[in-house]
Amino acid sequence: MRGLVFTVVLLSVFGVSAASRAVTLSTDPALDLSQKGVALHEPAYDGREGGETIEEAFVIEQLPFTDSGATCDNVDDYDEACPYTGSTSPDVVYVYQNPQDDVVTIDLCTSQYDTKVYVYDFDNGYGFGNPYACNDDAGCGYSGYQSQITGLYLMAGCTYYIVVDGYGGDCGEYDLNIVYYWECFLECPPGAVPEGEPELVDDYVDNYNSGCGGHPEPVFQLLCADEDNELTLCCNAGNYSYEGMAYRDTDWFTLYKASDPFYASCLAEEQTYVFQLGFDPELRCGGDVTVDASILCEPCLETDLALTAEIGEEVWVWAAVSGWDDIPEYLYILTIRGLSGAATPAQETTWGAVKKMFR
Repeated sequence: MRGLVFTVVLLSVFGVSAASRAVTLSTDPALDLSQKGVALHEPAYDGREGGETIEEAFVIEQLPFTDSGATCDNVDDYDEACPYTGSTSPDVVYVYQNPQDDVVTIDLCTSQYDTKVYVYDFDNGYGFGNPYACNDDAGCGYSGYQSQITGLYLMAGCTYYIVVDGYGGDCGEYDLNIVYYWECFLECPPGAVPEGEPELVDDYVDNYNSGCGGHPEPVFQLLCADEDNELTLCCNAGNYSYEGMAYRDTDWFTLYKASDPFYASCLAEEQTYVFQLGFDPELRCGGDVTVDASILCEPCLETDLALTAEIGEEVWVWAAVSGWDDIPEYLYILTIRGLSGAATPAQETTWGAVKKMFR
């Protein structure tokens, strides 16, 4: 499903999976994507792409592998439902024969259109209509509608066909990255402060630090520094279901700038987004909330996000798992440097009578 207005695109970023959009949005793939809130890009017709068919697939000789291409000058040879049907998008094909057992991530997150990716493993019976792996919306990329398959097992000696496709009839420029995947295990460092959120279980009601998505009113977690204007927080994140719809735990923090350098560092067991959000200080959640800066933390790779504010100014920081692939609860460590030791007395961290957003 795809959003009809920009607010729905924000929903895909801040809390609700693509599956929940089926309730209210059109499922007609013949609709013009430009009328569906999807930011379209100029199509590229330059011959840069994988093979047209499985018989003509571009051979990947070794991993890791990176390629870029453009699909608008190709034709629609294949389609798989994951979960959306009826795609007429042009597609291209890559082939890889794995010399050893490996676990990989297939990533289209930096592509410039609404992608889909799936894998055929004919050696083991995972062929047409029954792909070995498939993903449409991973929640990553500029719109959240780009694709990624994480932790995919490749058996030694088997031949895998990787199809780069699109939603509906969308096409455009893509970036394909296939990298080795490794499991990341972290421990909370000494002196770190626990986030304190309850365990994520099905039908969990996220009212702990769910920010503008809180019910019945927004609720933020105030972060205060030690004497060195620094705080390290041990947090949990992941996916859960509520009334049959897929959700992700979203953590909303409020803090105040005290000094430079002013930034957030993220270290996570799974891919994790960290945003600095922009908001109207008077309207709070009742106004427009924007993503002013962002990072994607790869597993076990510490990543910094520069925060922008004046001394004493309030800042909102948002964090969540990157996608909707049934990621169980995991640990991420968030360190903020340059924040104040206490809130400005005039500010509050919860507000009533506000517009319900981001659900």
